[in-house]
Amino acid sequence: MKKSIHKKGVNTRITPSSTLLMKGILYIVITLTMLACSEKDNIKNIPGTLPPALSNTPDLTIKFPPEGTIFDDSLIVVLPVINLSGTNTQINQNAIPLKYFVLDEISETLVNMHTYRIVASDGWNPYKDRGQLDLQWNNFIKGYYLPAFHRTYYHDFSQNSNYAFNVQRVQDIQLYRTIIVVKPDGNEVLFQVNTLEIVNMVNPQNNNNLEKSFQLSSLITQYITSSPQNFEYFITAADYTGGSQGSATLNWYFIQGAYYSIDIERIFFPVIEGYDGRMRLRNLIKIEMINNELVIEKQ
Repeated sequence: MKKSIHKKGVNTRITPSSTLLMKGILYIVITLTMLACSEKDNIKNIPGTLPPALSNTPDLTIKFPPEGTIFDDSLIVVLPVINLSGTNTQINQNAIPLKYFVLDEISETLVNMHTYRIVASDGWNPYKDRGQLDLQWNNFIKGYYLPAFHRTYYHDFSQNSNYAFNVQRVQDIQLYRTIIVVKPDGNEVLFQVNTLEIVNMVNPQNNNNLEKSFQLSSLITQYITSSPQNFEYFITAADYTGGSQGSATLNWYFIQGAYYSIDIERIFFPVIEGYDGRMRLRNLIKIEMINNELVIEKQ
């Protein structure tokens, strides 16, 4: 059992569920689902020139402790100087790194599977009210909770006059299951799974279970590229640290035939004939596009 980092607080977790399907109707379901998905994707991706919208349905909500909660001394750090809003400077303030609230709930190996949104008690948040993208883990962990002010604080952002993440009267940390696509120009695009078209798909590489899934090709829209066949796709998982573990490189043919199960967090290939189940990457977090010409040069 995990040790709680504070003496009060409520945590809410949302988990997916899965169902089973009889093996005898496998190919009928695959055929009907593929036809329906193909038709919907063709409509959705034309012209598809706008970036994807972020979700308003979090996958996990972590509650901040009530104002006045007493924290374990081992969690507290002292910030010598803080600047909350450009005109409100304070010194020697106790602070709790925000990462502790999340790591009290999920494994450190899975934190990169989400983006993070800090929400006030009245619903105010940086995405809705300031047009800010949700934070990836490497930026989220730069923040602090200030018990004396019952608010969050980001020193690095404040130094650049961005106070959007210094949220007053904080209530929630909302986590959104997110997959990042890196465009050919290096720009990152966030796709939150709750905004994708989810279908029930038979997974022949997992005992023919019927699983909530989306097509991997739905992440490569016209907004990303108009010539997806010209690229290789370097895919990394949450446990990727370099080398071959936690990664795979797929061409466009395999991307088109791939689904991603959100029930078991794994890529599978239900319609590629003779496929034996290799490259079934788990806990997908990023797809980087590599020009085919660059791939050939490296070889």
